[in-house]
Amino acid sequence: MKEKLKEILDTTLDHCMAGGLLKETAVPDYVIEVPNNPDHGHFATNLPMILASTQKTAPRRIAEVLTGHLQDPGNFFEKVEVAGPGFINFTIDRGRWHSALADMVRRAENFGRGKPRPEDRFNVEFVSANPTGPLHLGHGRGAALGDTLCRILAFRGRSVTREFYVNDAGLQIRLLGESILSRIRQMT
Repeated sequence: MKEKLKEILDTTLDHCMAGGLLKETAVPDYVIEVPNNPDHGHFATNLPMILASTQKTAPRRIAEVLTGHLQDPGNFFEKVEVAGPGFINFTIDRGRWHSALADMVRRAENFGRGKPRPEDRFNVEFVSANPTGPLHLGHGRGAALGDTLCRILAFRGRSVTREFYVNDAGLQIRLLGESILSRIRQMT
């Protein structure tokens, strides 16, 4: 949904600049986010506030120009409103939400799968149980969380290496080794 919203905003901005409604300037990065208050719609953008300095125009006026010339041929929005000093709030059409949810169900186990990105490599170390003591719930939780994280990263297309280290480099293991060595010396 955010990608489609960004595409619509970028097209609208190009249209407004080409038509002389806004000055032709480079477009800096802007934010599309989910508002904290659900009354402010499904998404909000700060694009007019980002453009204000290069346009030499009040953010609210830029927001009014953009919303007045919104390039939305597919009726993507149920409601678009200018808010505060120059935010734009978007409420997505219910039919679009239903269509997106139906697509999620249709894609089932492949929904959210990422394209392979072998350049993004992760080495995840987990469990690290102490061999001189009993396993406890924390070790099991660490194993479950570590394995889950690895599965999510791999599902999203990342290259993942799982590492299980036995925590045997501490004082307890040294003392165990020294006591075994001492016992061996006594026996010989």
